[in-house]
Amino acid sequence: MLTPRENMMRTIRCQESEWIPVTVYIDPYNHPDPDSLPADLCKIFKKRVRDWDSRWELVILLSEYLGVDEYMLNADRPFRVVIPEDMETKGDLEAGRNITKIKLPSGEMTQIRKSGFTTKHFVEEPEDIKKFKEYVEAWNIEPDRKKIEEISQMKDRIKDGGMIWLFTEGTPLGMMCRIYADIESLIYMVADFPSELEELFEIMESKYMEMFELTLNSCPEIDILVGMDDTSTNIISPAMFERYNARLTDKRTELAHKHGKLYLHHSCGLIRDLLPVYRKTKMDGVHALTIAPMGDVATYTQGRKLLGNNVSIIGNFQTGLRFPDKEMHSEIVRQRLQDARNAGFYMTYLTTPDYNHGVDFMQRGLEEARKFQKY
Repeated sequence: MLTPRENMMRTIRCQESEWIPVTVYIDPYNHPDPDSLPADLCKIFKKRVRDWDSRWELVILLSEYLGVDEYMLNADRPFRVVIPEDMETKGDLEAGRNITKIKLPSGEMTQIRKSGFTTKHFVEEPEDIKKFKEYVEAWNIEPDRKKIEEISQMKDRIKDGGMIWLFTEGTPLGMMCRIYADIESLIYMVADFPSELEELFEIMESKYMEMFELTLNSCPEIDILVGMDDTSTNIISPAMFERYNARLTDKRTELAHKHGKLYLHHSCGLIRDLLPVYRKTKMDGVHALTIAPMGDVATYTQGRKLLGNNVSIIGNFQTGLRFPDKEMHSEIVRQRLQDARNAGFYMTYLTTPDYNHGVDFMQRGLEEARKFQKY
């Protein structure tokens, strides 16, 4: 019999496996209502669930409570991006708004973020491309010894009971869309300033590859790199992905494989028309492939037809469910797990849509999933 780690590895490599891996996932938003947990666990969750750094420990505790004995743990980044002190200034504005100012030879840039979202971007005008390029060139990537040690502890805790993955930088285009650039302005720049933008992307990717190299060399315990791209066709087109990201994705995957690791591309939402482009790349899998009604891929089987048989699928079999009655809940999980079995090379995770759902939502979903988990 395969270990959980071996079974996950085979699944992501699109090889025959023994069962569909089902792991627990939580973050500060997607976690069960602490009051629905036993008193001792409730106390721990209320104290620590808003702390991204402690997620892996909470995942283990919740997994044990639910009876889940296979793990996919989120590692924190084992590096820091250090900016020269005289270049960057940070401060707090009213109502929780965070402001960052960057002073450069070519001028100043400002970014304002609130509740995890950027409301004022560094790159909003064509002249900002040069400024941002200078900013990226100043990044100094340094190891974070504390995080490196923590990752070693994670591996000691789970051994062959699962895998460790690291959600790290997406593609330069994806990171511009997610954080650094005004989307509308970026689209115009793609058309009007293509060479300047491509030069910036090359510099960004050289820094990202430096982060990946440091990670792979210092943390052999990490099994998977996940490019946190959030690509979706309501932001970029398939042609844009192929132009800027296809060859880049191959190089990242080749680097991961060189170290005996895997590379996943994080996409969620409206990605149906991107899947044929993903198929052309060497990526090992698409993380969080979202089926209808939240996404525009009708079924996992449809996703498999578009992806071919060399790209694995990682998805959430309870996506789109909010306070369903027991009969509906059971029926939807049954349909999706049978669909996933037909699609093949699929693994999934157990979570809640938000922190208003109780742990019973996870328990009911797990109970139904167990009926179809074994191939």
